Amino acid sequence: MRRTASPEETLDLIYGAAVQPSLWVDVMQRLMSMIGGEGGVMMRTDIVDGKGAAKIANGDTSTVDLYFAHYSSINPFQLVPDPSSYIAGWQPRVLLDEDWMPRESFERSEYYNDFLRPLSVEWGLAIRLGLRGLDLATISIGRGFRYGRFEAPEVAAMERLHPHLIRAYALSERFQSLHGFKTGLAEALDDHPSAMFLVHEDARILHANGAAERLLTSGDALVSLAGRLCAADTASVQPLANLIARAGSNDWEQRSAGSLSVQVKGRRLSLKVTAAPLRLEDVSVFARGPAVLVRVADPLGGSAPVGVKLAELFTLTAAEARLAEALYDGLTLRDASIRHGISINTARAQLSSVFAKTQTHRQADLVRLMAAHDGMKSGGPSPR
Repeated sequence: MRRTASPEETLDLIYGAAVQPSLWVDVMQRLMSMIGGEGGVMMRTDIVDGKGAAKIANGDTSTVDLYFAHYSSINPFQLVPDPSSYIAGWQPRVLLDEDWMPRESFERSEYYNDFLRPLSVEWGLAIRLGLRGLDLATISIGRGFRYGRFEAPEVAAMERLHPHLIRAYALSERFQSLHGFKTGLAEALDDHPSAMFLVHEDARILHANGAAERLLTSGDALVSLAGRLCAADTASVQPLANLIARAGSNDWEQRSAGSLSVQVKGRRLSLKVTAAPLRLEDVSVFARGPAVLVRVADPLGGSAPVGVKLAELFTLTAAEARLAEALYDGLTLRDASIRHGISINTARAQLSSVFAKTQTHRQADLVRLMAAHDGMKSGGPSPR
């Protein structure tokens, strides 16, 4: 028999999503289980033109592309004829379809007949999270004829959680602005002494730091062909492409970190290239698409492993340093626990201790800190 989550566990999950945006999918699934929802979507859309972004739960992600290709521009629940009046009277509420428009009008709409009905969505409940300018953020939960319309007890259950959802979303947006890619990950990559690339699963280069740009310019080991990261050595071209494709697989169960050696022209020693999966979902709830972090290590550099440096700086135990190193290599917490032969609960306890010692609050912050210290000589003074 499936155990029902306690109110405390639900709140922990909601506020956990504030600092780990990928958990918003789990939040939606929890809400759906509470009120019999069969599908959920978290959206941020412009109330005038319908443009925006979305994260879907229990559905095909291609539905999001279909929605924004056309149906976002005719969604009667998202668009408003008089934005000024709407903004002036806007309140954070939990709304049913019929609170917004009569059922008869809804059933005559193109949005209902051509988009929702093929998805077997007959009834909807919307949870308003915030309105910033013209951008409206909501969680919408839908279900078909099997459950019927949402009733008052189900609305009341969502209203009890509504203040927490609003706070968590606001915190999530604030953390994103403080630690998002442009001010966090990119900065960490740019400060890194080793060559670092952020690429798509097809090796298209999204970002390259200074060392990476210099490596490409030399053309002795890696090159950019039509904007894609490629090995200069013919024998390494396909292995590198396979390495990146595996780390950037659309199937998260198949994604894995790995490394290979790439020959450098005129040198006996090769470079070590590591490709690690990167969850853009951990940067922003609305980020989509796989990405891969590629690090290039030169054995002639002679620097100590970043885990060792972090241990010296923050007095981590050997086990904590190993866990941090695994996360830095792109492993999930569960994969790291399997690598080191410990339980997931032990891994969580170690990670909590690492967070406390390094004064970080999530894995993205820890990885950024490690990137900042990677390449630094070990044995330096501990921070005061």
